[in-house]
Amino acid sequence: FDPVGVFCLDGEFEFDGVFLLDDYQKPVAFMEVNIRIHNGLNGLLPPEFGYLVDCRKIMLENHISLTGPLPETMGKMSSLYSVALLFNGLGGELPSSLFRLKKLNTIHIQENW
Repeated sequence: FDPVGVFCLDGEFEFDGVFLLDDYQKPVAFMEVNIRIHNGLNGLLPPEFGYLVDCRKIMLENHISLTGPLPETMGKMSSLYSVALLFNGLGGELPSSLFRLKKLNTIHIQENW
């Protein structure tokens, strides 16, 4: 079961330990989410967002239609060291689980309403 939808197999399969490959067919060592243009994303960030446990950096910018609080599941993102939320419709309190992340050293929030 893959709650994010990146990788899901049913039945018998052989697994070599590689879930995600880059453009050069090399294993991806870590992930960054950097979405900086208005592309129609809207509503709440789903709880599944927090299951990107190998994600190191998140930058969501200029998504006027993203709304509501960040999901509490972001506290599962143990590799996360930086979060930037700029010019969104996000609101509410930051999840307390976010502040328990040992590697998180930067939170940049600007003009969210």
